[in-house]
Amino acid sequence: MDANSTKLVSKVGFFQKVLGRAVKLSEEDLTSESEKDLVRDAFWSYYLPTHAQKEEIPTEREINKKLLDWVMEGQAWQASKFTTSGKMVVSTKAAELLALQLLNDPEVKKAMEAQTEAEEKELEAQEQEAEAQEQAEQGDSQAAAKAQGKAKQARAEAQASIDKANATLDKRTNSPEGKAIRAAATKEAKKGAEEIAEVMATWGIEDGEGSTLNIEDIKAMQEKLTKGKLASIVEAMGRCQGIALKALQSHSKHETVVTDAGYTRNVMDVFSTQRTYLLNQQVPLILRAKTVGDFVQTGLLGITKSSESKYTGGMVIGIDGSGSMGSSDEVMAKGLMMGIAKAAADTGQEYHAFTFGSANQLTETITNRSNPAQFIPWLEKMFGGGTDFNRALEHAVEILSSMEDPSSHDILMLTDGQADITEETRNLLAEAKQRWGTRMFTILVGRAAYGDITEVSDFVVNINNAGDMERAAQELSDKLQEA
Repeated sequence: MDANSTKLVSKVGFFQKVLGRAVKLSEEDLTSESEKDLVRDAFWSYYLPTHAQKEEIPTEREINKKLLDWVMEGQAWQASKFTTSGKMVVSTKAAELLALQLLNDPEVKKAMEAQTEAEEKELEAQEQEAEAQEQAEQGDSQAAAKAQGKAKQARAEAQASIDKANATLDKRTNSPEGKAIRAAATKEAKKGAEEIAEVMATWGIEDGEGSTLNIEDIKAMQEKLTKGKLASIVEAMGRCQGIALKALQSHSKHETVVTDAGYTRNVMDVFSTQRTYLLNQQVPLILRAKTVGDFVQTGLLGITKSSESKYTGGMVIGIDGSGSMGSSDEVMAKGLMMGIAKAAADTGQEYHAFTFGSANQLTETITNRSNPAQFIPWLEKMFGGGTDFNRALEHAVEILSSMEDPSSHDILMLTDGQADITEETRNLLAEAKQRWGTRMFTILVGRAAYGDITEVSDFVVNINNAGDMERAAQELSDKLQEA
């Protein structure tokens, strides 16, 4: 469902209504239109910098208004606005969590159900009034009076239901239990908003500004990346990224260039005619509505800009995905390597990463330009079985060979097992070093003897447990930035 409704408590302007069509809110576990409107109003309360309400609230939404007013009195709701204001995806997540937490309380649920009963009775009253008018027009006064009586009875029952709803909610909101419920609901919503905001920031997903993912994709990513093994990898990645970024950021260069005309959601870059249609209140309503809709869905024609990196280098990363890599080793491996890779991307460098096993077991290669959704299956993938380091190194050199300018790109390999290398592979690596200045960095997990791999490496780092990760990130980053 989208964020628009004729019975909202929130005061929503023309542009916001167009934006509301792009919002996708979950209907799961919602049993009535009033509950759906509660989620919609919660969205607008989080999204809008200043949440205004309509002067006249429909009787059948009195409980929604009371709930919102009550929630917005709490300190946790006010604190969450720093995370949600102006952020469509983050506000969506917060609204869904808030509403579901409130509706989990039996008394709040009872009040909402009584409000729904009142709405149904009011609709019945209106239908009977229409019937009464039709019978009167046909000259059947007796049938008209009967229908009018039914309308009066239905309206009285509607009022009784709304009175019951108000009494139930007032009792709950004025109780200590009610205050605890409000605190828990707003805290859960704030936590969910912060988690999805962190996921988006970590993976470079902008909230509503040119993202290649829709809201459901991003929420699905957040659900996976905040649970189990993936949550541990992301946490480790964040720690290593911060350390690596500090070491790497001293030598990257960027410049912003005008590349072409195209579709943009930056208002200042939209061509003047299109910007007039978007912003000028005097433009005919139909034309302006279409322009605003196009702006939300695809952007408008204008000047497109891109940040082009002056790369000082990059890296090709290979991670051992064999059966000997236990769960803790996998978390350390992917957390460390992706932390360094993300830090490199943040400083204008590029990376290519893959996981390898035995023979030709290779995952899809991900890069700093990959769609964020591609990282989930890559992070989850491990092969089992043995380790073919020769094929892994060959693949790394193949990636370098496919680049327009592979100079100053390094190879980073992580393994926990014996890594014997053939003479042919040694020669291939030596040629890459000679042609492109490629350096070989090896991260060894948990063992002392690794065979040939250490002999062809320019730098070797050992990690035995999670406590070694920050040190390894620091040492690798310091070496990577050396000329």
